[in-house]
Amino acid sequence: MTAEDYGSIKICLFGFFRQTLLYCGVHLTSMSSFRLLASLFQTAVASTFASVILLLFVFIFSGFIVPRSSVHVWLNWVFWTTPLTYGEIGLSVNVF
Repeated sequence: MTAEDYGSIKICLFGFFRQTLLYCGVHLTSMSSFRLLASLFQTAVASTFASVILLLFVFIFSGFIVPRSSVHVWLNWVFWTTPLTYGEIGLSVNVF
């Protein structure tokens, strides 16, 4: 192996560990938001309903289903409140 090969391995390992750290961060923020909902509501039915509504907003407004350019101006704040948004941006920065 040449010195260039070792350099590329070092870059790949750095990207791998950065991506793993990003996945752990997205997982922790998602779990924390659901635990917050579970602690705010008194019954399991109410917390499950609130979790479903939160998942609906996360999936719709994270940029996968509805792109940010298609969202109304007064709903742009929802784009930045979802943890998957930061995961998607971090993934694209890490890959490219």
